[in-house]
Amino acid sequence: MAIPKNYITLVNDAIKESKVTLDPLTAETFDNPPRTRLYSLFKDWINDAYVELFLSPNEWEFKSARITVMVEPAILLQNVASPVEIGDVLVGQSSDVSFTVTGVSFHEEAPLTLPDEVTVYGTFNTDYNLPYHFQQGEVILREDAPVATYGGIGSYDFAEQITGMDELFHTNIRMFDVPESDGHYSHGYTAGNLVRYEPWNQSNYYPLVSLGGASISKNPQGHYQFFPPLQKPMLLSFDYSQHPTPMVNATDYPDFLPAKYHDYLVWKAVMEYADFDNKADVFRRAKKHIDRHEFTMYKEELPEVSIAGLS
Repeated sequence: MAIPKNYITLVNDAIKESKVTLDPLTAETFDNPPRTRLYSLFKDWINDAYVELFLSPNEWEFKSARITVMVEPAILLQNVASPVEIGDVLVGQSSDVSFTVTGVSFHEEAPLTLPDEVTVYGTFNTDYNLPYHFQQGEVILREDAPVATYGGIGSYDFAEQITGMDELFHTNIRMFDVPESDGHYSHGYTAGNLVRYEPWNQSNYYPLVSLGGASISKNPQGHYQFFPPLQKPMLLSFDYSQHPTPMVNATDYPDFLPAKYHDYLVWKAVMEYADFDNKADVFRRAKKHIDRHEFTMYKEELPEVSIAGLS
């Protein structure tokens, strides 16, 4: 089993395999090494190789992942008069629907001034046999004081919640009940209901509710909305493409890349050095190792082969 390599190890291995006369970096010299330019180039070459792997058109096995996340009912608040915080209980002035806030999002860096719109997540405290949702445009109260107006269904920025997420794949999205504290499901065990993806169309905003089952759409801002809107917390399972963040600290790892491919980054850096310094023999040696790694990656990408009638 391959041993994972952190940033400083990858850089030092590339320096060693390049046979360049540089001393290995240490924890003390990594951030401010002597002969800064060449050391910096090796750092850049390692990171460039890491990021480029995930930008290639090939469907490498490590480019995607599957995750299950908790999703709670979300509502959009407009004309916000005072900050909304976790733990607040919001009540519709007309509907008398009650909602406890467990999360607040601006879907961007929080501004210095009070935002006009926020999305809040939480749980409805209203009996499901009664109208469970707010009315469009109604005043939302907190301790009987107006705090905002109801602006509609809230949205979800999964990339904000999941580190390294790039794109959500719109196939095989499934929704599950949240198990009770004793591990049982309130409505019995479910294998997960398939959630249909519907292309965004403002005219379909409410008709989607009547199609039966759950649907999800991506709005023009790149955030997702459920139709019909969630009434309670659920588990959502989906596949997504990963997009790595370049390494910065000596102890950082190329997190989304399996350890068996870490040496690929080393040899790509060696190849870049050889091209930079016109070292044809070093370039050929690095290319040989790159070809071997890429052959393994292509092999992992191929579907399993089976012969009918044989098990």
